[in-house]
Amino acid sequence: MSAVQTAMNTLVAQWYNAVAAGCGLDKGSFQLMQGADPVGTLTENLWAVFDSVPPLTATTYYNPAQLNSFSQDYTGVISALIPQGDIQFQVDMGDYYAAWNTYKETITPIPATSLAWIQAFTAWAEAKLPQSQVSLCIGDYNSMLEDPISVASNQLLTVQFATSNPKVYAYTTTVGQLAALLTKAVPKSVNLNSATESSDVSETWAKGEASGVFDIFGLGGDTSYDDITSKVTTAGVSVQADFAKLITLAAGPLKQPSSDTYLQNFTPWFNSSALNEGYAKPDNTVWKSGDAISWDSTFGPSGNLQRYTSALIIVDGITMTMTSQAGLSTAEQATFQQAVAGGIFPFFEAEENSGWKNSATFDDQGNITVKCTSLAGNPQVLGVLVSQIADIL
Repeated sequence: MSAVQTAMNTLVAQWYNAVAAGCGLDKGSFQLMQGADPVGTLTENLWAVFDSVPPLTATTYYNPAQLNSFSQDYTGVISALIPQGDIQFQVDMGDYYAAWNTYKETITPIPATSLAWIQAFTAWAEAKLPQSQVSLCIGDYNSMLEDPISVASNQLLTVQFATSNPKVYAYTTTVGQLAALLTKAVPKSVNLNSATESSDVSETWAKGEASGVFDIFGLGGDTSYDDITSKVTTAGVSVQADFAKLITLAAGPLKQPSSDTYLQNFTPWFNSSALNEGYAKPDNTVWKSGDAISWDSTFGPSGNLQRYTSALIIVDGITMTMTSQAGLSTAEQATFQQAVAGGIFPFFEAEENSGWKNSATFDDQGNITVKCTSLAGNPQVLGVLVSQIADIL
């Protein structure tokens, strides 16, 4: 790791500690998002953050494309679990078991309730099964549908072929609910002095380093910025950030129909009882033997579903002033002035995005004063609260 990267990791860790202290956030669950993540006007933007499985780090540069998807991981788990009632059903169905599984994928519309599934199977069984097997298999099917894993599997199938918003994995919040909460929000302030702020993040929930940015600019990773970043971090920085509003927005995967006028258009897809079946029984009585998805790959030490995002920390109306006695040369000031428009530590947001305005001024010695503002009405995700997977069960 380069000296510049090490210095930035230290600065990011210090910012994490300053934010947690200034905003009254519990380090036992708070994960800081490096950079700004505008909420925008779409509920789906909120859901994308909730659906991102938090990596094991106190801070992360948010990029959904590089993070595990909770809904995809959950879908994989359900496909790898064996409904306990399904074992007897397979035995009694014999060679007809595969035929039923092929047929049920073609049913239109997909049955939305257990009763509808029973009716569909009964009609198929009476038409396709030998008479001696009909009553027995219908009884098995009834028993199997009460199994949480079967219920979860049918829920996911219903989502795939839903007439309204198919293949959308909704969460239990909306931008409308966010707007209502923001009217009750409180202001918060964060002060960072890199000369005195601790960079120790060993007591956080992640118990590890804070990392993820290359330099102080939002463009990131350009080695031409290394000298400037080195000068700034060596000289030290002070940051005063004021948030006009801060709220905690809690939500979870949609598991039952909602009365919300927006959410009622989406199909429930999550079944905590089914996930608990897999979590509680790591053996092959529940997990399919030889499947690539296993208890270890899901819940083990390197598993992809050890944690989930239980809440977002959202701020609105941001005013930030950063100063540094870096003493930049005239040429460096020109580079700095150009780069700051693309975003700068700690929010890294470009001027053209979400109402941000960034400016930098210099005194006669080349010392820096940066001002960044995001007007009220442009809420940003400051971070998330991380929960262990057992909490959702």
